[in-house]
Amino acid sequence: MIAMDALFGSSFPFFTGMLRVTSHCDGSTIGQWEPSGVPIMILDLQLPLGCHSLYDFLVEGKDDFLYLRQSFDSWWVGVDEFPGDLSPRVVELCAGVGGMGVGASFLGGIPVLAVDFNRLSCEHLANNAHGEVLHLDITSLGSAKLIHQKLGASPGTTAFGFPCQPYSSQGCQLGSSDKRFQVLVHGLHIMFMLRTQTAVLECVPAAGEHPEIVKGIQMLASAMDWDVLTLRMDLQHQWPCRRDRWWALLLPRAWNVYGLHP
Repeated sequence: MIAMDALFGSSFPFFTGMLRVTSHCDGSTIGQWEPSGVPIMILDLQLPLGCHSLYDFLVEGKDDFLYLRQSFDSWWVGVDEFPGDLSPRVVELCAGVGGMGVGASFLGGIPVLAVDFNRLSCEHLANNAHGEVLHLDITSLGSAKLIHQKLGASPGTTAFGFPCQPYSSQGCQLGSSDKRFQVLVHGLHIMFMLRTQTAVLECVPAAGEHPEIVKGIQMLASAMDWDVLTLRMDLQHQWPCRRDRWWALLLPRAWNVYGLHP
C-alpha cells in the first residue's frame, strides 16, 4: 500500500513536506502541512507567506501543532502554486537516453535536468547536451532535496518512464512486491515536492491497470488539483516493431480542454 507520507513527506525524526505559510508569531512561522492540513510552527524562523518545500527540518515536539526548527541540513524553497503559463522547463526522471526530453524539445520544451541511475545513460545524456545530468538513484535518502537544489525553480513538465519489470509480461510480475515499485513512489513524491506544473508518465499497459499505481497517481492528482488522462498506444503504427505502451498525462484541471487522443 502507498502511504500518504510516502508521497507527501514525513515527520519523524526530521520533517520533509510542503508547508503553506499563513502567518507569523514572535519571529516564528505558522502554516499548514499540505495536503493533510496539520498545523505547523517553525520556531525562530520567518518564511514568506505562500507555499514552500521544506527538507530535513528538526521535529521539536507536537501538541496541537507540529513544532519544527531549522537544522544544519535543513533547506527550503518557495514554489509557485499555479503560474498562468506552462513553463518550457522539462525534468526527466529515469531519463534513459532522454527520449521524452528530445520529443518535448520539438514542441518548445527545454530539457534542464535529466536523472538516471545508469552511468552509461548519464554519459550519453551528458555527451548530447541534454541539460544538466544527475547520476542518482531516486529511491536514495535525500534524492528529492538534491534534485530540487539542482533545479531551483519549479519545472513545467516532469517526464517519468518508471521501471516496467514489476508489471511486464516478460518480468516476474511481482507488482508492488518488487523493490523497483518504490521508484514510482519516490518519483511521485519528487513531483509533489518540485510542484511541477504537469507530468507525463510512461510504462507497460499492465502498469496502468495496477491498483496501487492508480491509487498513487490519483492521490497526487487530488493534492495538486490535477486531471489524470491516460492512453494506451500501440507503437507498431509508428515503427516496424510491436511495442504497446501506457501513457498518463497529469495536468491542472483548468488546462484540460482537449483531452488526450492517439
